Amino acid sequence: RKVIAGVKVPGTESPISMTVGVAGAVIQKEYDPIDIVTEVINRAEQALDVAQSQGPNSAHAMAPITESAEVA
Repeated sequence: RKVIAGVKVPGTESPISMTVGVAGAVIQKEYDPIDIVTEVINRAEQALDVAQSQGPNSAHAMAPITESAEVA
């Protein structure tokens, strides 16, 4: 995000605005492949929502959730 922020829009002096959400996901062996993809997408969307709530030019990273961190 910081590298792109230094780029100007051609023909203007306006910098490019970018909001980024990044999330890690731990693949569980008992997960079905569709569940893995769904988990990754949901976590990436969650991270992006947090970044957007922080305002323009924000970034938010979410660490993967491990089994030991899960609560039943």
